[in-house]
Amino acid sequence: YMYERTAGELRPFKCFIGMLESDDGVHFTHVSDQPVFTPAMAGSEHGSVQDPRVVRIGDACYMTYAFRPYAWHTSPTGLGVPESWLPEIPGVSFTPEENQTRSGIAVSRDRVHWKHLAWATPREIDDRDVILFPEKIGGRYALLRRPLGFVGTDTGHGADLPAIRKSYAKYADAVENMDNDIKETLDALKADGLYEDTIIIYCSDHGGVMPRSKRFLYSSGTHCPLVVRIPHKYKHLWPAEKPGMTVDRMVSFVDMPKTWLSLAGAEIPETFQGTIFLGEGTEPEPQYHLSFRERADERCDFVRMIRDKRFAYYKNYMPYAPAGQYLAYLWKILAAPAWEKYHKEGKTNEITGRFFRPRVSEEFYDTVEDFDNVHNLIDAPEHQERIARMRRAMRKMQLELHDSGLLPESMRERRAREHNVTIYEMVRDRRLYPLESYLDAADMALARDAKDLPTFVKGMSDRDSGIRYWAVVGLHLLEGAAAPAAGTLEKALRDESDEVKIMAAWTLVKLGRKEAGLACLRNLLNHGTTAERKLLNVLDWMEADAVPLVREYLRANPKKAKNILAKIAQDHGIEIPK
Repeated sequence: YMYERTAGELRPFKCFIGMLESDDGVHFTHVSDQPVFTPAMAGSEHGSVQDPRVVRIGDACYMTYAFRPYAWHTSPTGLGVPESWLPEIPGVSFTPEENQTRSGIAVSRDRVHWKHLAWATPREIDDRDVILFPEKIGGRYALLRRPLGFVGTDTGHGADLPAIRKSYAKYADAVENMDNDIKETLDALKADGLYEDTIIIYCSDHGGVMPRSKRFLYSSGTHCPLVVRIPHKYKHLWPAEKPGMTVDRMVSFVDMPKTWLSLAGAEIPETFQGTIFLGEGTEPEPQYHLSFRERADERCDFVRMIRDKRFAYYKNYMPYAPAGQYLAYLWKILAAPAWEKYHKEGKTNEITGRFFRPRVSEEFYDTVEDFDNVHNLIDAPEHQERIARMRRAMRKMQLELHDSGLLPESMRERRAREHNVTIYEMVRDRRLYPLESYLDAADMALARDAKDLPTFVKGMSDRDSGIRYWAVVGLHLLEGAAAPAAGTLEKALRDESDEVKIMAAWTLVKLGRKEAGLACLRNLLNHGTTAERKLLNVLDWMEADAVPLVREYLRANPKKAKNILAKIAQDHGIEIPK
């Protein structure tokens, strides 16, 4: 017997389940010209049923099937996966969330006549891949599930789109080409008689241009390959018993310069950070690895991550900016704009759409159980002690390394220039860069606690522009609870720091005081600012609130329609004069 998915047309792509039978297992005929299971039998005449999987338990057959209440309209693409879009049904209204696929169970005594028995998955999540085990395990029946949010989560998208498949195929081709290049190098070493005298080290950087890889601090961006071949003649340097073994040690890129110099017997400068992880000079393994993310080309961001071998703790210092903000370089590969389009069409869910939404202040992941960093455990009671410990460890490392990111980039550069010092020198001078105070101010802002409103208001008049900056960020993150500070924010529109002005203006717009906020941003846009990159990023993050201002500016300055401004115009249908 064979069960099939059948469909009569593409728009709507309404699917049914048919049944065929065969005497030889090769040549099949339909048992009926009618389907054996229909969307109406699952509860919606407008819906679609597919993906039947049948098992026999006792004297009955049970079929798990996927069900969508309202069938999509589809169009072939020639790439294996069709494009699809929401249907319009007269007299029926629904949201994308109400039209997610769920799995049901049907029962039959004769394999032909079926009846819906129960729902196997909740309505709230897209969960279409389900199968029952035909025998009990440990006295209970088992059900395997694969929610859509778990599919393809090495980039977090969970969207099976032609463009994303094509991007992965192109990336796989690039890896294959790289393997061929490495082979040529190894062959050259052998031809020159150097193969058995050479320590060979292969590592990547932080991945290619796929979303959530290079420049992102999720595991897909920081878990990189490292392969080392040490010839038998240097067996005393082996980090494991025999070749082919995996060494369970946490290694960071910052460890590599010291390690390579150590292997070569060269002098290691005192300024080198990291630990030696190979050879006779091997040092104790560090407990933690620290990663950082800041500006990527034209886009502003600020994230710190600390992890041990299993757990990773993140602090998003700019949580109002989505991780998946437009970046010209990243958008060159088909996957990024395709995923963004999928999200804007309302087809992503809580997990797969998170990349394009503002972030929470902190994240915490179990990278063993959740390598793809999907399930944020920051509020899990069983992890609070560990999270507190990792917060302290992150702060300690930030202080040890003189973390220079606690001032906006333009403010940081301006302060160093005004005092005729390098940024390296400035962040080591507590008078110019009181890092402990900045870390405290940032932590308070990220806590988003309304009881800190008086402290933020007081901070807005501090002599240090860095403290004022974190105070205005704190007010911004309070959202509506910052309304009592509207007068302070309006005063900040005249702050000597453009970074403070910009955040104050955006906050006023969010509080409904658009006239004053947009006037400030208009003045900076038209007459110049010392924080232009920050201004353009904020205009993008403001979404619809900034559209009138951007439209007005580009009509007067059409040649400025580049990068971020061009993307804003594209996203919001702003016509640019030729």
